Amino acid sequence: MRLKTFTAASMVKAIAAVRDELGEDAIIVSTEAGRNGRNARVVVAIDDGDSDADAIGHWHDTADGGWAVSAPPAEPDAVRAALAYHGVPTALADRLCHATAMVEAAEPAQALAAALDGTLAFQPFADRQAQRPVMFVGPPGVGKTLTAARLIVDALRRGRPVTAISCDSRRAGGCEQLDAFMRILGVPLTMAETPEALAAVIQGDSGSAIFIDSPGVNPYDGGEMRELARLVAAAGAEPVLILAAGTDACEAAEIGATFARLGCRRLVATRLDISRRLGALLGAADGGRLAFAGASLSPHAADAPSPLTPPSLARLLLSTTPATTLATAPSPAVPDPKDIRR
Repeated sequence: MRLKTFTAASMVKAIAAVRDELGEDAIIVSTEAGRNGRNARVVVAIDDGDSDADAIGHWHDTADGGWAVSAPPAEPDAVRAALAYHGVPTALADRLCHATAMVEAAEPAQALAAALDGTLAFQPFADRQAQRPVMFVGPPGVGKTLTAARLIVDALRRGRPVTAISCDSRRAGGCEQLDAFMRILGVPLTMAETPEALAAVIQGDSGSAIFIDSPGVNPYDGGEMRELARLVAAAGAEPVLILAAGTDACEAAEIGATFARLGCRRLVATRLDISRRLGALLGAADGGRLAFAGASLSPHAADAPSPLTPPSLARLLLSTTPATTLATAPSPAVPDPKDIRR
């Protein structure tokens, strides 16, 4: 069996692409319609016709983005135990376990990777060069400034001209941290405290990669979110949610959904180096239908966010689950945030 994900501008086009390439034999495992009917995803299962003997131990990710898997079914208990340990919301954990059971794979990591690929979205920064300014948004203290510095360093390493902007005048010392990083790099930091000032800076730019550090906001404060929305609109920016691992999964799902309404489509996970449980990140991605753009695995500003892929996230979830947890029956997962939404 092989699982393959098709994406298109609409569900009709995605299904048409499935039929055009695979014909009527393709089995649609799951579908996901993007916002406003755009960026639809269809996951299909294809019977390759291999005999059981020929299929043993054969697994690889194909050049066109599909998963080729042929082996005895993976034991689902290891995956369910890992998802429970990490506090993945119940509804999402159930979907991932169901998708895992649909995959014939020799190892739980392989089956979980295929399930993650069909359930969540992954869009590393390297796969999508910024066509407009990037603004890092999120609650206070999640690592927006450090993420901005890391991506500026990465852009400079790639030989791209950079414009660094800070709108963080609310927090004491808010711009000083980024300014200290920029002085080391020899990049001037521009302050823009209002939407009008930010728009003027953007309009005067001459084609550089623009990175904007925004003030941390309370996602449940309508006034603060509206103020942030005005900054995003003034810059014509892509808002990227920055969220720290180790938080409550249900809260993270609500935060993801709130920032998705602001226009966020991607998520950068931070503090994976000091967090043991990652369910909040999966909850936020699922709650806001956000694509994983990267993850910070160290505290150093010179280290660019590492791209998150289905295989790397699967390995991370399983490798950070204690062996004693994997060896015992899984405990119940946390409630789904939709059941307790305020």
